[in-house]
Amino acid sequence: MVTMKEVAESAGVSIATVSRVLNGKDRGRIKPEIAREIKRIAKDLGYRPNLVARNLKTRSSRILGFISDEIATTPFAGRIMLGAQDA
Repeated sequence: MVTMKEVAESAGVSIATVSRVLNGKDRGRIKPEIAREIKRIAKDLGYRPNLVARNLKTRSSRILGFISDEIATTPFAGRIMLGAQDA
């Protein structure tokens, strides 16, 4: 798995710069040509965000847990789950 550190080393910039570019927070802070180069290098190296690390950093996983002791025995189980998803 390619890390931001590896992308930064290849691009000759800091990890913070790579983070800003790959998270879309570079506008007005990083020259567009540098941002394009970082994105190209990240793509060429096969960089993919680490979702576990992102969830730890943001303290949000956007995963909904649903616990019920009747879900398997009710004919409305599908609708209950769809309602929970919509909520």
